[in-house]
Formats: sequence, structure tokens, C-alpha cells
Amino acid sequence: MEKYEEMLDIAFAMDCTASMGIYIAVARENIIQIVRDIKQRRQCDVRLALVEYRDHPPADETFITRTHDFTHIPGEMRKWLYACDAAGGGDLPEAVADALQEILLLSWREDATKICVFITDAPPHGLGTFADKFPGGCPDGLDPLVICQALAKAGIAVYVAGCEPSICAYKDFYLALTHITGGQYVPMEKSDSLVKLITYGAIEELSLRKFENEVDEIVRAQIIKGRALDEEYVARQLHIQITKRGEKVSQLQMNKKELASAMSSKFARSLTTMKSFSEIQDVYKLPKELRLSAIKDLQLSVPDSDRLSVAGDSDTVSLNTTQTPDSARYSLAGDEYRSSDSLSPGTDKLVDKKVKRTVSKTKGLRGVLPPLEELMTSSRPGSADLPTRRCGVDGVLRPKSSDGAKHVTKSTADKTPSVDKGNDLESVEANLSLSQSVRLVQRSLQKFK
Repeated sequence: MEKYEEMLDIAFAMDCTASMGIYIAVARENIIQIVRDIKQRRQCDVRLALVEYRDHPPADETFITRTHDFTHIPGEMRKWLYACDAAGGGDLPEAVADALQEILLLSWREDATKICVFITDAPPHGLGTFADKFPGGCPDGLDPLVICQALAKAGIAVYVAGCEPSICAYKDFYLALTHITGGQYVPMEKSDSLVKLITYGAIEELSLRKFENEVDEIVRAQIIKGRALDEEYVARQLHIQITKRGEKVSQLQMNKKELASAMSSKFARSLTTMKSFSEIQDVYKLPKELRLSAIKDLQLSVPDSDRLSVAGDSDTVSLNTTQTPDSARYSLAGDEYRSSDSLSPGTDKLVDKKVKRTVSKTKGLRGVLPPLEELMTSSRPGSADLPTRRCGVDGVLRPKSSDGAKHVTKSTADKTPSVDKGNDLESVEANLSLSQSVRLVQRSLQKFK
């Protein structure tokens, strides 16, 4: 048997309701080539798993979830996808919480890079959707926010493939979930983008893995010393230090830009601070124009380059387009960061007011943490000293709500999908970006909570 240096576990959570046929077909027809491409670029041992999900009865009388645990054989994954039917669905929300729970219960390998590709065009129950048959949330009592926190502790990064435009009203919610796990939200405006998301997302995650132990040691050292640990500050320090070393990583981009994250939206960022889904529900019950006034006004001080417009959001944070904040052109003035691009010649005064607001918010961090080298002065822990990432129990198949499907028609997914045109995903080799640094620190923090 061939020996690999890296291990990769990819689990798919696939919405199998009527609107998702084209995405099922794209995954089915390309899964073997996807695995081939990943192995060609990284020479890793790849396993695949699939969780199909629809909804609870009476919204859907077929099944809630169907789980297929990990396999090394891409052809087996393809058979599972051939057996998927895109049908039913009932109301707009689907069994999102149940699908996340099934992902958590898969037999993940402790030492593998772990990714969940969550493909959806609908919200979970309980977000105030019109005609929601379960307005109180998941009828099984599952909390998607708490489950995502458990996924993060297990080292599983969630990549949400959000099928737009139908998902746009709930984009902030999914931005928050992906931030918690250190994953990414990827807008799916065309079906064939799914292939690139899976391939390039996996390659990016594998390239980031080499920094995990370094970040864990920094975070652990601060916890041992009893210091207040500021996620954004540590991410800045890590970003600058690794950029100075000149190490390159793979990066998933859309139209030559980084993907939007929870840092792009005050609303999404605020959702990441909430402890339970019930808190999020309270906010979503309010009219959209009142939501921001009802949540804590967070200071978003990370000037990363993923500040793309979030569809339908008027509170999106943006930087002057002439700035290149992710190029690591920052200088240290004590513990204060300021961009050299924002200084006028011969002076230390900031020119752009938006940049000035961003930089000024870092002043309060002065003296809280030392530079990166000092963060690592405590004894380096061995791997046995770090929290385990194992969450492996065998996948559990939920019982069907009915012995047979009712009103299920033949899926249009059997047709060969056509190639759409639209926003394009690509993989680039670049310095570690600030947003990637934020994701690494976020993952480490979740492990130590």
C-alpha cells in the first residue's frame, strides 16, 4: 500500500431537496477527478464521506439524514451520489442542524486535515423564515451553533457552499458558522464552481496545516501565563512573522480577491460571539433594519483583504481600494500597527480616515501582548500536552420518517450538468494572508476553550 505523508478527510453535507439536483450531479460526475487532482498536487491519503439531508416530517416525509461514513474509494462515493435524489423539501428551511450533527459523528482520523463541504441553499429552522413549520428551531433540539463549536474543537473546518441568490438572506448566519470553525463561506453563483471549491479548498487547508502547531503553542503559552489573549492581535503578529519568513501557502480566491468572511460584516461578526442558537433567533426575529441596533457594537479592527460586499448588507466594512492591507506592509510602532501605504511622505500622519479608524482601534491593545517571539518563550509542549482532536465514533444513520417517499419525482440531476459562466474560483500561491492568520488563531482558540 502506498505511503503518504499527509492525510485528508473530506465530508460532504448535501442538501438533497428538489432545488439541488444540479449540484448533486456536478459532485457525482467530478468526484473521481477531484480526488485525482488533490492527490496529484499534494500526494495525500484522501477519504470521503457523505451526509444527505432533507427535513423533518411533516415538512418532508422521506428522510431527515442519511449517512455514509468514510471510504478511501472515490467510486464508492460516486455510487452514493448516484443514489441521491433531489426531491421534496416542504418549507424553505431544512434539517441543517441534524446534518451538522451527523458530520460531527463521522469517524474522523485524529491526525488528518479535516474539511466539511456543506452544500445548501436554505437556512436552518428557527430563523424567522415565512411558513417555517418548526419556528422554534430543530424539532430534535439540536443547536447548530453549539454543534459548530464542537466541530471546531475537533479540528473540522466547515466550508459552506452557499447557493445564491436564494441563500443571501441568511449569508451572515453562515458566515458566522464558518468563522467559528475556521472555515470559509463560498458563494455558488454557478454549479461548476463546486468542483473548484472542493479541490482548491482542500489544497488550501493542507497548506495551512503546517502552521497549526506553531499557533497552538502561542495560544497555550498565553493561557499558561494567565494573559488576556486577543485573537486579532495574535493574528496580526502571526501574519507579519510568517510573511517575513517568506513561506507560501495556497489560497482560494474569487475573481482575484479573497473570499468574504465574518469580518466583512458587523452583523455576522456579532453572531460569532453568541453562545447559543436561541440568542441568534432573538436577533433574527427583529426587522433587518433594527438588528444592528440590537446587538453589541463590536470594533472590527482586522483590516484584511476579504472585505467584499456581502449581498444585501448595508453595514459591510470596507477599506480604501487603493490600500493593500494583506501584503503585510505593516510597521510596528510600539505595539501599534499602521500601514505604510497610508502615511503621507515625510510625516507619520494618516491620510485616509477609514484607515485611521482601523489603526486607532489597535491602540487599546498596547502592552497587552508582546511580539510573537516573546509569546513563545514558555516551554514548548509536546503533542501529547495539547487537547485531542479526536471525535471519532461511527456515523449513525437516522431512521427514515416513512418507509417510502411520498410525491417524489425523478430528479433532473440525472442530466449531465452544463457549465455556467460567472464568478470564477482559483487557487493561488501567496504569502499567508491576514484572514488566513485569523482563521488559524480562531481554530486554536476553540481547541483550548
